[in-house]
Amino acid sequence: MPAQEPHLSPTPPVSDELARQQIETELRLAEQKAAFARPWHEGWDENPPDREDDQYLWLVTLADLMTLLMAMFVMLAAYAYQSRDNSPQLPASSGSTQEAQKVDSTPTPQTGPIASTHTSPGQAPTQGNIPQAGNALIGSAGTQPPNTPEEPTANPPAADDATQTQANALFSGLGKDVDVSVVKGRVNLRVKDNILFSSGNSDLSPDGQGLLNRLADRLKAGNYPIAVQGHTDDRPIHTAQFPSNWELSAGRAAAVVQQLISHGVQPNRLSAIGFADTQPIASNDTPIGRAENRRVDLELQLPASMLPKAGLQATASPPPQN
Repeated sequence: MPAQEPHLSPTPPVSDELARQQIETELRLAEQKAAFARPWHEGWDENPPDREDDQYLWLVTLADLMTLLMAMFVMLAAYAYQSRDNSPQLPASSGSTQEAQKVDSTPTPQTGPIASTHTSPGQAPTQGNIPQAGNALIGSAGTQPPNTPEEPTANPPAADDATQTQANALFSGLGKDVDVSVVKGRVNLRVKDNILFSSGNSDLSPDGQGLLNRLADRLKAGNYPIAVQGHTDDRPIHTAQFPSNWELSAGRAAAVVQQLISHGVQPNRLSAIGFADTQPIASNDTPIGRAENRRVDLELQLPASMLPKAGLQATASPPPQN
């Protein structure tokens, strides 16, 4: 008996259009899966061909930079002109306004300690050399400054003679080796080096120590600065201690300062300065002139007219016996 074939249910017919769409969908899905499965760099050209235009690409960046810089400078220039145009202007209310806007740059010539702009170490600068710009502005606006006494531009001869006599009286008894002078209203004590030091040395002699001790008795009661200045002649010196006249003059000034301090003068009042042979008072061509140039000066930093109020005392100590 022959076997019977199984009964198959009929498959519903599928249109050609639907089959084509299904195939296209499956192909797209397969392409997407294949794309995700490939490495990210696949398909890139690792060695691209050189192009002739690539070597000039830096010019584009440079042109951009130059354009930005030019724009910035244009903006700065415009801002500067605008600020200058908008700056407030002083109204010309009177004929003296222009005089108030300018300050005279030429200082008023004066003599004496107030007009001096040089201050030695330890001395505070005076206010006499500061331009009175405030008073000038007040006066130009129509308001007169208060009447204040002005410093005399120069000491009259009678005043110089009086202060010289007074200084000689206060420093009498120091001997002939100390010259007392009043220079521009200030007292200057000049000591010859032959009583203070031996040739080419900065060690004080016994007579020099005694002279400085008597001088310290007259100076220690005050509070004004004292500038000790050492001077030499133009004869050069070359030793291990003093390679030049600068070291010699500074060493002698320092020795005088130390002696004054040891005898009661306050250290904060003293300063030691070495001038070497830069400030001669006589010709170095003769032995007499060179002896005058070798000296130590003590400049009292106060007007000579204030000597009676400066605490100076004229002692009656006898002069040294030469």
